[in-house]
Amino acid sequence: NDITSYIDDYDLLGEVFILTKEQEILYDSTGQYDFEAVSQQLNRNKKDVVESQDMLLVAEINEDILFQKYFYIQTLIITLGIGSFLLSLVLLISFLKRFSRKIGRMTRAIDEIKAGNMEVQLPVTADNDELDDISTAVNDMMIQLNEYTNKYYISEIYKNRALLSALEAQ
Repeated sequence: NDITSYIDDYDLLGEVFILTKEQEILYDSTGQYDFEAVSQQLNRNKKDVVESQDMLLVAEINEDILFQKYFYIQTLIITLGIGSFLLSLVLLISFLKRFSRKIGRMTRAIDEIKAGNMEVQLPVTADNDELDDISTAVNDMMIQLNEYTNKYYISEIYKNRALLSALEAQ
């Protein structure tokens, strides 16, 4: 039967019946081909009817199967949502820990500079993020400050030598 081979290709969520206007069953996906049984089954479940001039196509939807599919999809969506949330949370915590460690290293280096150690360099990582830009800028500033300080001390030494020479010459 052509109808059987065509409809059997689909994964049905219920049953399909094709009837003539005279109530003769042309196709019954349950295989019963008994009008009384088909009629009782159609009265129990939701159905959709499509009429043409000489035939009726009746599709019966089995609510249990429909709800099972709905529940599966709902569970899948909730599981994926929770999984995505947890993955985002783990990535956020990882990022914040790394960020916090960088800030801690920078703070310790700045405390050493504040204590007078002008040779300290702030750590610069391969991440090339904003904190690395700040560290690089502070390191460059410290190099210039050290150069300026050395020039100032040298000029003070020469000035003091000149003053000493002038005093000795008196």
